[in-house]
Amino acid sequence: MRKIQSSFAWDWGPTFPTVGIWQAISLEAINEIFFERISAQVEPLQG
Repeated sequence: MRKIQSSFAWDWGPTFPTVGIWQAISLEAINEIFFERISAQVEPLQG
């Protein structure tokens, strides 16, 4: 994906880097935490 140069911060504005999941993810069970509900929404990028 190409972004305009100002997305990476110039002297007049904040940085807006590309963000998102780019590698495999996993959930690790821990005995002290209980998740009642977990959901994820994934939308493919076009272009």
